[in-house]
Amino acid sequence: MVCSGHDEYLYQVVTRNGCTLPSEALAIIRFHSFYPMHQGGAYRHLMNDKDLANLKWVKAFQKFDLYSKAHTKYDPKALKPVYQKMIEKYAPHRIASPRRLSLTPLRGGRTDMTCW
Repeated sequence: MVCSGHDEYLYQVVTRNGCTLPSEALAIIRFHSFYPMHQGGAYRHLMNDKDLANLKWVKAFQKFDLYSKAHTKYDPKALKPVYQKMIEKYAPHRIASPRRLSLTPLRGGRTDMTCW
């Protein structure tokens, strides 16, 4: 059994459903919370050229992540067309449920961990 957090969970859902996000976007989804790697420089000895190329995108994403939360309330109806276009482009079919993908939340009430 392997356990991970919400970032890996989303990565597994999109990759197991055949979504066509580019590798840079997949790296951002998977590693944006992995601070030892993208802030501390850890694990470089395990990276290949593609990992190193994607690392620059993960680092660039940081300015939009943790400390960038705005207090502005956005209108979901106004934003829907923008996101709908992205969904149609990168995930044109229905996403399978996590249970069908053999991804199950960790028992004991933890919602931040997933095991498969």
